[in-house]
Amino acid sequence: MAEGFKSSFIIALVVVWNALFILGGFLPGKPPPEEPGLLVPLALAVVLVASFAVDRSPAFQRWVLKPGRSVGEIRPALRLIQLTTGLLLVIFAIVFRVA
Repeated sequence: MAEGFKSSFIIALVVVWNALFILGGFLPGKPPPEEPGLLVPLALAVVLVASFAVDRSPAFQRWVLKPGRSVGEIRPALRLIQLTTGLLLVIFAIVFRVA
């Protein structure tokens, strides 16, 4: 899947993902918190929004995809990412915010 993406996009997404998890309380070498902070669902939301933006926005596609690549090549992976992060966000909302 990463063959069609520019490496700068993948690096930026991984850095943002990890930064949000660390700032949300998941520090390396320490036990995880009882409840995740608000930044953990935000990390999931960033990935969800980015996957929809890659799928829908031609301007975002030009920034993210390598020249000569099309979103159709990665659409099945985008759908899986959208489904997974969407379900995780719903589960986080039910388990940690309602209870």
